[in-house]
Amino acid sequence: MNITIYQNSINNELLKPLKTEYINRIKKYCNINIQNEIFSIQNKQYVIRILKKSNTISSTDFADKISSILTSGYSNIVFLTGDIISSHEDFEISVTKLKTSYEMEIIMLLEQIYRAFKINNNEVYHK
Repeated sequence: MNITIYQNSINNELLKPLKTEYINRIKKYCNINIQNEIFSIQNKQYVIRILKKSNTISSTDFADKISSILTSGYSNIVFLTGDIISSHEDFEISVTKLKTSYEMEIIMLLEQIYRAFKINNNEVYHK
């Protein structure tokens, strides 16, 4: 399975170690990368828009969503953040209702992805 996060090209150097930490943790479960390039939809991609005005969901519901996507025949999950434009989205969520930077939203998204894999693999994760 592959996860790609498309972001605006903002890179906060102070948050880079935290982003790298979560990416390394997630790599135990799947291939993950973050890109700044223009998004294009390919076959077998499930597209999730991260949007502040959307609803938040619980960690267990997010884990269930990831599991459901994988059992539905998708091999790639794409997350769109910030102002990345796409003509197609399968689902949209908010990672927080707080006013944060796009970079901090990506950190929160990475944490939720990591938590979802821990939940789906019946591994302990603090609350």
